[in-house]
Amino acid sequence: MSEPYSLYVNITIKKESLEQFFKDKPAKTAIDPDWIAWWNSRKMYGSNPLTDIRVYTNDTNRSIADAFLGVRDMMTFEDLTQPGVWEYSSLFFSENYSDILPALSWLSSMAAYMDPEEEGVAIIYNYFWDAEADKNVMAHLVFKDQQATIQLTSSSTEMDPALVAKANAALRGVWEKLTADYKGD
Repeated sequence: MSEPYSLYVNITIKKESLEQFFKDKPAKTAIDPDWIAWWNSRKMYGSNPLTDIRVYTNDTNRSIADAFLGVRDMMTFEDLTQPGVWEYSSLFFSENYSDILPALSWLSSMAAYMDPEEEGVAIIYNYFWDAEADKNVMAHLVFKDQQATIQLTSSSTEMDPALVAKANAALRGVWEKLTADYKGD
């Protein structure tokens, strides 16, 4: 991989719970068999065994979200207009597995703030650079029952087509909103 993959996050979470998550410090994710299986299933150049998942050192989870929003070239957008839903997208997130680990840890820690019936998803996939319907997937987190589980998904055709369509539409919307902003520069 040489071009950044896109990030799409859609999580159902109460406003108060999301606010608490944002106020708290980033939490460390424990490595379990699912994480090891996912890491070992990825096609990486010169990969090492997964022995640690680095955690962001920011003071708050909100500051992490804001940091990505502040990097103009990443084209990151946050949507809080849907009641009880946090949608967060970045067109040019990362192409490096080691670099996405702290982001996956950060996102997965949100599961502890969710109610048991709340669900969500986070995917890092080749939305922008791959014209094919079958897009490469770097990472796929599923949020359910107050747990975030890393999936072995490697292709967008392995996911629910409605989810992929929703993610594609959100990222297309980010592109349209943010490129409109660039026209003024």
